[in-house]
Amino acid sequence: MSALAPSSAGVFGRQVRQRPAIFISIAAVLVAMLCGLGLVLAIGVSIPEAVAAFVEGAWGTPYAIAASINRALALGLVGVGFVLAQRANLTNVGGEGQIAVGGIAATSIGTRKDNGAGFWLERLKGTPR
Repeated sequence: MSALAPSSAGVFGRQVRQRPAIFISIAAVLVAMLCGLGLVLAIGVSIPEAVAAFVEGAWGTPYAIAASINRALALGLVGVGFVLAQRANLTNVGGEGQIAVGGIAATSIGTRKDNGAGFWLERLKGTPR
C-alpha cells in the first residue's frame, strides 16, 4: 500500500466500515428536524400547529409553491457551485454573496433601457426612448 492510497483503518488500526453518504444525509436531516422541533417546544407553540403553519406557508397556495420552488432553485444552484468547486479542489466560501451579486446584476441588466428586458418592456408599453 502506498502512502497516497486511502486506508480504511481507524485510529487504533481497526477496520472502519464505510457508510454510504445517503445515511449521513438522512441523519443530518433528522437531527435538524429534531432541533427545529426542540426550538418550537422551547417557545411554547404546539407541534401540530407549527407543522400546519409550515405546510401552509410552503405548499398552501400556488404562490407559496412557486415561492418555495424559487428559493429552492437559487439555493440548489449555489449548492452546485459548491460541488463544482469541491471537485476542482477549490474553496468556495461566498455562496450568499454570489446570490446577492447575481440578483443585483440581473436587476441591473433587466432594467437597462438600451438593451435587456427594460428595452423590450418599454417597447411593449409603447413609450418612446
